[in-house]
Amino acid sequence: MTKKMKYIVPLIPLLIILQGCMPLHTTLRPEAHFAVFDEMGNPVKSARITFVSYTKSFVSKYKLYEFKTNKYGKASISKKSFWQTIILAPDQGDFYQWSWCIDKDGYQAIYEHNLEEAEFSKEKRITLKASPSHAICNWVDREMEPYHFEIIEKSHNQKMKRTKNSWVLPERQNFGDSHTGATSPLI
Repeated sequence: MTKKMKYIVPLIPLLIILQGCMPLHTTLRPEAHFAVFDEMGNPVKSARITFVSYTKSFVSKYKLYEFKTNKYGKASISKKSFWQTIILAPDQGDFYQWSWCIDKDGYQAIYEHNLEEAEFSKEKRITLKASPSHAICNWVDREMEPYHFEIIEKSHNQKMKRTKNSWVLPERQNFGDSHTGATSPLI
């Protein structure tokens, strides 16, 4: 290294700060492990897990990931991160939070919202409760509301139609008002 470089290299962090930009390593999706069981402690095979990465910034965005549990009731998702350059100003850059929802025919759906990366450091052990109806996780991305899951309950003989980001009942919809799948009618 030349003599000039010896003096310039320590100035690089200062120059970045004065420019108002800086690189930031960001987690788009944390590594997460799920173990899903019924009330008797038996693994629940083929439970659908909907995992969502979303931003809570001026320009909100989200990405849905769906996967199923194996015969041992287990499922995992790998970590995905990237580098972004952020401007040192309010509400600049993408900062992610996560939600997940688990559903399976014959069980109540269950979900958690607004999770931080540290909450995925251990395997999440989930117990699904039996239900005579089928609860489906529905991700809501309305403009004026925060992102969240709604639980749609349907009887076994009702048909569901998949739209771009949600499930729709042909007649009437019921949406959950709690994370355990309790429902109230939508009029």
